Amino acid sequence: MVMVWLVYIQVAENSVLFMAYGLCQKAVAAAVGTTSISSLSPLQNATAGFFAAFFSSLVLCPTELVKCKMQAMREMSSGDPAVKRMY
Repeated sequence: MVMVWLVYIQVAENSVLFMAYGLCQKAVAAAVGTTSISSLSPLQNATAGFFAAFFSSLVLCPTELVKCKMQAMREMSSGDPAVKRMY
């Protein structure tokens, strides 16, 4: 069950990142006065990637927190004495 949720979270993360990247490419193209995103320079694409990563991190931090907590719960319930001593 936990692994299913982890896959869903990963799919959501990639979806948000690629959607944000496409929107940021269009915004950078509009800012530099280009009509097509295929004519963006590598620096302009890097700028779009920077903004996409920034916006997606704002959306995805809560899901990463949930994922980390679920992984910690799985480790705690494993019954491994070494894990129990750490916490």
